Order: sequence, then structure tokens, then C-alpha cells
Amino acid sequence: MRDAMLLAEISLYCTLQKEDCVKPTFTNDGFSSKFAIWKQQYGYLLDLPTGLMLKFSYCIANVILAKRTLDRVEADALNLASSLSPQTSRSSTVNPQDPSTKSLQGHVYELSFRVIQAFIAIPSSSSGDLPEFHSLCVAYSLLILGQYDELPPAIAKNELYSALQEMRRRCSESNAYSVAVRLSVERAWENFLRVDGVNSVEVVRQESQFHNHAAQSTSANKACHNSGAGGQVESLDLDFFFNGGYLDLLDVDNFLV
Repeated sequence: MRDAMLLAEISLYCTLQKEDCVKPTFTNDGFSSKFAIWKQQYGYLLDLPTGLMLKFSYCIANVILAKRTLDRVEADALNLASSLSPQTSRSSTVNPQDPSTKSLQGHVYELSFRVIQAFIAIPSSSSGDLPEFHSLCVAYSLLILGQYDELPPAIAKNELYSALQEMRRRCSESNAYSVAVRLSVERAWENFLRVDGVNSVEVVRQESQFHNHAAQSTSANKACHNSGAGGQVESLDLDFFFNGGYLDLLDVDNFLV
């Protein structure tokens, strides 16, 4: 079974790398149809108790594909705008409220959230020891969740709240998580409070509990707030990562240990 899991994960990323001219569509469950054949062959593994890591990778592959597609759509729109006459309004060509673009943005946010859900489904005793590639995927997904101005309908506010609180709890109780993950969690949390306006009394109560836990993990907090932390997160290049940079981090040896 372990060999089947490893083969399925390698096949998943190989499928992600296959170039085609067809714009990916998304099925009713929110995932890309590009992985339909892969899912027919390996989908049964996703529901097994031992399939948590494979499900995590499946969510990662989907968000990479969705983000890469969104980048291409926006780049094509910009190229079209630059080829038009100066009299043509740029906003009439590159419109962030365009239904197809907005829908794709919603999928990127939704899939980023699913990455976080899949991550916290992994026992905390194991989630802090993941390879660098997986850790950075979590950080990037959190950064994306820290950018939205309107929560997509597919993401329930209470579920996002619970997921971010769980991420914060894990980071406060263990120093195994990277600085990128820690600061990305806080950015996503701050954006959630800014955009969605959680009840202030509940926030005060939860923050009090959180800081009590954090005070018991001094070494973890020091790791999160060292002087170079901000620079490390600022240096994360989302466009580079989602358009192929992740391959530099995806070491096949990680699958064969």
C-alpha cells in the first residue's frame, strides 16, 4: 500500500506538469477536471486512513494548477490590452470583476483553503516534520488566503476561522514549523479579522487563550519573531512558485525514502 501511495503521488505531479492547450475546468467538488483520469486510477487511496498525505498533495496540485491558470488568464488580458489603441480603456480589457476571472480567483481561494484543511487533518505530531516543499505550499496557501477582499461562497466563515485558529495553535505549541508558515498564518488571520469582522467579544476570548498557549512556548515565539523573519516571507515569490518554481523544491527523493 505504501508503494501505491508513493506511485500515486509521483503520478499526480507528473499529471500537473503535462502541458495542454485546454483551459482546465472544475468539477462539482471544486477540483480540476485535469486530474479526472488520475482520480479514476488512484482516487480510492484518498479515502483510506493512510491517505492523508496523498489527499494533502492532491489539494496542493489543484491549487498550483488553478493559480497558474489564473496567472495566464491575467497575463493574456494584459497582453491584449497593450496591443489595443491608446484610446481603449485598459480597465475595459483587464477587469478583475470579469465573471470568468472572478470565478477562477474564487477557485484559487477555495483550493488554498482545502490545502490548509488537508494539512490540519494530518496529526500535529507529524505535520511539523514535512519536507520543505510541503511546508512552503502551506505557507503560500496561507498567503493567498491573506489576500482576499471577499470570501468566496464555497468557504464557510466559521470553517476558515476554525482552520486558522488550529494553525495558530499548532505554531504556538511547536517550534517545528517554519518562519514562513508562522508569519503566513498571522497574515491570513489578520486579513480574516479585517475583512470578515468576527464578533469582538469572541475574538478577545480566543486571543486570550491563544496568547496563554503562546506564552508557554517561548522558543517557538522566538523562532517566529527573529529579526530576519519578515524578510524571509517578503522574499516568497508567488508567481515564480506557482509557474514552475515549486519543481526546484519537489525532490523526488522525498517520495522514495
